[in-house]
Amino acid sequence: MNATDLARCRSRRRWRALAVPAVALLLALSADEGRGGAASEGPEEPGLRLVDAAGTSTRAEGGVFVTPEKLRDLEAMPRPESPSEDDALELGLEKEEEWRESQAEALQSRGATKGAPRGGAEAGPLGARDADVPSKGTVVAPVVQTPAPVTAWPAIQAPGDIAADTGIAVSHTHVVVTTRTTIAYYDKSGLKLGQVATPTFFSPLGLGAQKIDTYFDTRSLYDSYRNRFWIAALAWNSESYDFGKPADQQNPAVLKKRRNKCVMAVSKTGDPRDGWYLYVWDSAPGDGQPGLFGNQAGDSADYPMIGVDAFGIYQVNMVTNVVPGINHRTTQVSFFPAAKLAAGQAASGWLFYDLKNPDGSPVSVLQPAVHHGTSPRTWFVSRYGSNKVAVWGLSGHLTPAQQLAVGSTTLHLFDDPSDAPQYGTVERIQMTNLLTEPLKVVYRLGRLYVTFNDAADFFADGKLDACRFTRLNVGAFPIVVTEVDRWFGGRSDIYDSPIMRVHYGFPAVEVGKNGDAVIVYGRMSKWFYPQVAYSVYPLAGPDIQPSRRLAEGQDRYVWPGLEPLPLYDLNAATVDPFDDTAVWVAAPATIWRSLAAQGNFVVQVAKVFGTKVADLVPLAEPWPSTTSVPAGGTYKVTVDLRNQGDGPAPASKVGVYLTNTSTNVVTLVGYIPTPATASGQTRTVNATFKRGTLPKGSYKLRATVDATNTVLEYSGANNSVAAGGTITLK
Repeated sequence: MNATDLARCRSRRRWRALAVPAVALLLALSADEGRGGAASEGPEEPGLRLVDAAGTSTRAEGGVFVTPEKLRDLEAMPRPESPSEDDALELGLEKEEEWRESQAEALQSRGATKGAPRGGAEAGPLGARDADVPSKGTVVAPVVQTPAPVTAWPAIQAPGDIAADTGIAVSHTHVVVTTRTTIAYYDKSGLKLGQVATPTFFSPLGLGAQKIDTYFDTRSLYDSYRNRFWIAALAWNSESYDFGKPADQQNPAVLKKRRNKCVMAVSKTGDPRDGWYLYVWDSAPGDGQPGLFGNQAGDSADYPMIGVDAFGIYQVNMVTNVVPGINHRTTQVSFFPAAKLAAGQAASGWLFYDLKNPDGSPVSVLQPAVHHGTSPRTWFVSRYGSNKVAVWGLSGHLTPAQQLAVGSTTLHLFDDPSDAPQYGTVERIQMTNLLTEPLKVVYRLGRLYVTFNDAADFFADGKLDACRFTRLNVGAFPIVVTEVDRWFGGRSDIYDSPIMRVHYGFPAVEVGKNGDAVIVYGRMSKWFYPQVAYSVYPLAGPDIQPSRRLAEGQDRYVWPGLEPLPLYDLNAATVDPFDDTAVWVAAPATIWRSLAAQGNFVVQVAKVFGTKVADLVPLAEPWPSTTSVPAGGTYKVTVDLRNQGDGPAPASKVGVYLTNTSTNVVTLVGYIPTPATASGQTRTVNATFKRGTLPKGSYKLRATVDATNTVLEYSGANNSVAAGGTITLK
């Protein structure tokens, strides 16, 4: 179909009048032809076809504002007692495993074959991985190891979550770290400023009235377009599961009561303590209304993902039916104009469902991209077949011109991971729950950076779990050009012995403005406890750099009654907006079982690239030694301050100001010398000032740290504090 034919097809369509006037069109395109060195499996998809994409308008309800005072109240509340999800999780995983097995059988029936890679591990020589793929040539491994972290500190410790499900988001001044059901926030020195359980955090939405009482899979990201944090989670009603019975004895009538919500929060500013707006929408098409949008009683939402760009906030999750004998499944994509939600306004948006890959198979995981800079489309990525990646581009958001187009590329064959061993026990770490689905997608300057789980026989002595990193050029979309397709793992030649065989998994990627990718992941082996490492893949290559170990595990991971053990699910990475270069990473490493009987992990946080930067902030209102100063008298002003950055602050000055309460005229009365202040250090400084020649009257006292701008800081917007005590000049 050429452009003229396509235009004619569009002209014949009638637009429906909806709350959001948009009908989505799905352009199914395949751009695999003519791409040398690519694996293939059977016939290529059609070059171009035009079909309707199932979709409808939706609405983010709520806009409930959690004030700073309310947030402090929520932080102080004890962690709520939620029904155990162990059995419910098991049922969902069983259904997911059944579906994936059916997909694997379908692939085998098409004759897909998998070969072993040749070459070394991590940054070893890179050759052809599959017997049916022409060699890509040999790349000489770089001798430079991935750089050491600029900053590192431990965050959330063993919150009792079944899986870490780690998330991290970083503003100019603060760091938000999330796990499966826990939200914590820090300054950049690593000082914890607050922590709250996800169910408590979202309780102001009042969903308990709908019997929604169980929250899971908390996600977080930073929105550089609006200087906001976003936090999302899924929630459901535990009345739809009988926790007194095992998974295989559940009553279908009870399971059919399942209701599904997505809850979303957006911070008022780049400081998570300044308050949040809360929203909610259905996370399954036609939730609770069988027959609507294909809904079937028992549909269950799982594995939420979030992305952001200049237009909107995007939330995607899988939907799998939990009732025995019902195999309905779909993927729901919801998006809303982010500016409205960030302003506290309920907003109309759009949802897609029942999306199909270019080969007609249902989309399982559709990973939305975290965008940086401008982009002609909003990007998503899915996996299908044994070596295919679909790239989806959304344009014309919430207008009659809205379109969802899809292109594809053919990579080297994927191989399913297996559950990984850990030292000192036969209990294994779960690596199979997401198989080779995309785990993280980042867009920057015409490229998509994507990570997956994979597996490879690196040493010709047995398959090991591996990480997969792919860089795709979408500058000529729907043509998708593969620039990098790299699997890595096996072991480190720097800090592992030659006999070690190491499983790598759950890679997360982020990319600074220079295009260099930082990839964080877990490492597991029968030789050591689960640990955290990361690698850098420079934009200029020629290959991934040897890894840097970030945190070693202290003990085997435990959760009684679960096998295998879901430690990860996700790891996390985010760019620091201060310089758009540093990348913060987060992933769990195990801690001693004596510190936590189950879920014994700590989230390790680190900053890669960039430099250590200070951030001086006043901690409270300045206070004077007296409230009445006679002619010729003096007064002393005291100020508490802290360096909340990760770098040291050189000597500086605190500016002291008096504001006339009658005229609002502000006068600088002098400076308080401030000694050099280390990262995380708190100081109390003071100085004595003369009465001077200011007119008689009432004055408000104000202080500004680093008043002469001598310190390189993450932010200067937080240097002043609200006016303190009143001084009367006689």
